[in-house]
Amino acid sequence: MPSKKDATSPKQAEVAVEKPLSYKVLDQFPAMPASSKRAVLITHGMGQQKEFETLDQVVEGLRRAAESSGATMRQKVRFVQIGDERLYRVELEFHSQGKKQEVDLYEAYWAPLTEGCVSLRDVVRFLWGAGMGGILNFFHPPTQQRFGQQVPMPPTRKTLGHLLLALILLLALIVMNASIIAVGAARSVFTNESTWLSEALFSDLSVIFNILLIFVVPTGTVLMLASIRKAAGVLHWGGFSPAGRRLTWTYLGLAGAATALLGFWNLAVLVADRPRSGGVLFPQLFPEVDFLADLQAAAAVLGLASLILGILGYHWRGQPVSHGLILFVCFTAQVIGVISIVCLFAPGLRFAHHQLLSLLLPEQWTILRLGYWLWPLLVLVAAQVRTLLVQYVGDVAAYVSPSKLDRFSEIREKIKGRANGIAVAIFSAEAIGGGGFEYGQVALVGHSLGSVISYDTLNRQVKDDELAGNPRNILGRTSLLLTFGSPLDKTAFIFALHGRESTQTRDALVAAVQPLLQDYRYRPFPWVNIWSPNDVISGTLDYFDATPPDPNHRVRNETDPEATIPLVAHTEYWKNRLVWEKLYEVLV
Repeated sequence: MPSKKDATSPKQAEVAVEKPLSYKVLDQFPAMPASSKRAVLITHGMGQQKEFETLDQVVEGLRRAAESSGATMRQKVRFVQIGDERLYRVELEFHSQGKKQEVDLYEAYWAPLTEGCVSLRDVVRFLWGAGMGGILNFFHPPTQQRFGQQVPMPPTRKTLGHLLLALILLLALIVMNASIIAVGAARSVFTNESTWLSEALFSDLSVIFNILLIFVVPTGTVLMLASIRKAAGVLHWGGFSPAGRRLTWTYLGLAGAATALLGFWNLAVLVADRPRSGGVLFPQLFPEVDFLADLQAAAAVLGLASLILGILGYHWRGQPVSHGLILFVCFTAQVIGVISIVCLFAPGLRFAHHQLLSLLLPEQWTILRLGYWLWPLLVLVAAQVRTLLVQYVGDVAAYVSPSKLDRFSEIREKIKGRANGIAVAIFSAEAIGGGGFEYGQVALVGHSLGSVISYDTLNRQVKDDELAGNPRNILGRTSLLLTFGSPLDKTAFIFALHGRESTQTRDALVAAVQPLLQDYRYRPFPWVNIWSPNDVISGTLDYFDATPPDPNHRVRNETDPEATIPLVAHTEYWKNRLVWEKLYEVLV
């Protein structure tokens, strides 16, 4: 047994910190063989990314790819200055079959540039504009100039359905979020009694939000537990079974439909002309039945059950029974939720509803039928939803839609300038001691919104290098453009010029800043796009090739078979195998 002294004594660090280096930059392409050293520029996606978090995920992904191929990997970190750019990098060495390959990883870290610059109003306006713009483009499909062709961008009926659903959910969430905040403020201990918030209105809103929780909380717990179990390695490589995925999508569909319906029901409650003595929407046809108390008890029990089973599922994640119990609770919640919504329209069924819940939740369990826990929880949830919208969708709003959010042009230019400055430094760095460029090959990798930034960055590098006479040989030294979880096709369609307004001159000007859309000679490197049908943000990239496409240089769309958890799939790529295997193949 190790002594206390041994347990507290310092150990040798596994990752060495090397002394800083300073590089000069080359303005002209040297007439000598290219270096064998390689670099990767990774750009993170939307959200509150922490500095170095992305680099750490890339290192772990490449480590798994190396180990699966029988190679070993060593790493160290270093601070470097290349020209005017000061950067942190991770230096990797891959050893396989007696060969060594050096790879340096750099990150385009832009998250702080949008922090505190986007409001919830900006996000709502962006989402509304995106939805309406996409619907208008559906009825008047835009065209796009690419590879010397004026190509229509035909949407599918599925696209229209998704856009309409997104707008309906957006409106519902706006109404409910405003109601939660208003009621929370009116019921605060620091305010006087509100004149507008009658007991009837409070009761009606409580019914609506209790039903919503019956749908949402257990479904969220299922997704959370699936992520935990997969991270622990207890789910097989495909995650959910096909039946499990279909069932989860059904749960999510029901929760989405309930959110939309209850959101507009919420609006009807707010505008209804109600007497002070009682509610209009939920008349007490059966005085012996307390519909709200039933719902509060159901929401409390299902919420607590989901929480407890989620905790047990985390600690017993090797046991499939915990996952089965969560799915059963979720299924029970969906049934009770659907019956509760039916009771809104058919009050005569409330007595049967009461009888059913009384069997499951006896009326003696009085504490479960109290509503004091609901509204504080809803206020916290509303605040969290607001934060997530601003932090995630706000990044997209600030970068993607210049025609609607002109005040963010400075932020966009800073993000582009940050990524472009790092790319210039990497492509221009002179090897220590001279002898040409430091890197013979450079790969650009981007996730989610980062894929849009990587695409813009590479276009800028190619265009600037061509204008200067190709001194840095960008086309010859770019080894890969790897995008995953990418919304490039969706943004290209939604924010395209409207069909009636589009002109060939304007389309040509848009294409002029995108060499990767002009000619396949600007795409000698492979472009691999990894996506998942379970990821609502990503998709295949179909608007970035000629018609018909060049089979040797077209975008290679590949489905990640491990990104299987609905919605969560957008972040699953980082811990799956496909992205890092594709990158490793190019690097080593």
